[in-house]
Amino acid sequence: MQHKILQNRRYYHNRIQAVLKELDIREGSVLDLGCGEMLIKPYLNSNNIRYIGIDQFPFQEEEDFYCADILNYPLENETYDFIFLLGVLDHMNFSDQIRILQKIQNRFQKTLVVSRWNCSNLILRMFYYKRKCVDIESHFKGYRLKRLAFVKFPRLKFLWKPGEDKFWYKFMATEYVYIIQPVAL
Repeated sequence: MQHKILQNRRYYHNRIQAVLKELDIREGSVLDLGCGEMLIKPYLNSNNIRYIGIDQFPFQEEEDFYCADILNYPLENETYDFIFLLGVLDHMNFSDQIRILQKIQNRFQKTLVVSRWNCSNLILRMFYYKRKCVDIESHFKGYRLKRLAFVKFPRLKFLWKPGEDKFWYKFMATEYVYIIQPVAL
């Protein structure tokens, strides 16, 4: 089991590095929903960043970590420059996916980063044929969206950017990461 955790952690670190290359996070506030082990935090310049991590499992005992259900965590009066929702939607039913996206839709000022499994991947569809997939692109219509495609293998990470080979990444990518920004940026 420990070996599997380390293999997944390697993939998550590679994914975070690839996503952060697309962003310019030098200062501001970061909300990491479903943060787990707070893997994003070490990549941020902590002197200029106000980081908050929230997860329902008590992974951390740090002052900027809150153990809470993200669906019930009060965000109504807060806004953040950057919100990350990586690897969370895959563990929620469809109605909760919609609820969390609606909850955070007006809570970010610069960038929202959301991941979900690729519903068009033929192999994944065999395993998750009953699961409904939220349409991120329709939900955030009117925003600037960039989609990164990843293939998850236990020891390797591949990244295809949209436009390189749309046919293959549509069916081969195991995960999409969406970088969502208001059009005014």
